[in-house]
Amino acid sequence: MNKKTDRTRSYMMILFMLIISVAALIGSLQIFMKRPGLADAGMYPLLMSGLMVLTMIGALLEAYRWAKKAKKDSKAEEETEKGNTILAALKAEFPARTVFLGACMLGYGILFHFVGFYISTALFMLVSMLGLYRGKKVKMTIFVTALTLVCVYVIIEKIFNIPLP
Repeated sequence: MNKKTDRTRSYMMILFMLIISVAALIGSLQIFMKRPGLADAGMYPLLMSGLMVLTMIGALLEAYRWAKKAKKDSKAEEETEKGNTILAALKAEFPARTVFLGACMLGYGILFHFVGFYISTALFMLVSMLGLYRGKKVKMTIFVTALTLVCVYVIIEKIFNIPLP
């Protein structure tokens, strides 16, 4: 992989994390606005997500400074088309399994709001494990999913009396 692809990878990952950090900041701000106060539940997430945003902005500026210096140092670097550089960076940064698990997590987050914890968790575990095992070990996947959900139910809901959505 060449240096230009590495720089593109860095920018893409930092921007991706910046977007996630801004989303976390918005969500924690909504929690904080419901009950504003230094000792309330929304303060810690607000501070942490604000710190995440600042850190990602700093990382973006550092990557820009690093890239500017690298360009000066290597004028003779082979020119690659922008589309090829972005594609190479995407393939290097997001292997197929990572994309699959990301899609599973996104689906889990969406389903959670509609069908609740137990159904969305069961579907997430089944789909992600079957996907990672490429359709093999079906019995083991079903057993692990069922056992996990039973343990969560007994420990969280019965022993600790914490209701799950």
